[in-house]
Amino acid sequence: MLVGDVDGQVVALDVESGLCFGLNGVGSEIWRRIASEIAVKDLCRDLCEAFDVEYAECEADVISLLQDLKSEGMIRTR
Repeated sequence: MLVGDVDGQVVALDVESGLCFGLNGVGSEIWRRIASEIAVKDLCRDLCEAFDVEYAECEADVISLLQDLKSEGMIRTR
């Protein structure tokens, strides 16, 4: 997997499958923050401080994105 920044947004290329993934601004911020191990609750707390979002909405969106990234083989979770 090749990952890079394009105009502040994360773009990833799965070399094996040829699929290209692009993350929006918030998705890119989540990608950067999960580069080091972080608990979902801590990630959501940080995002709620950085963006004007309620915790429950943030948690649902973060979990959804993490599930998508995991199903595409882009991340591993514990």
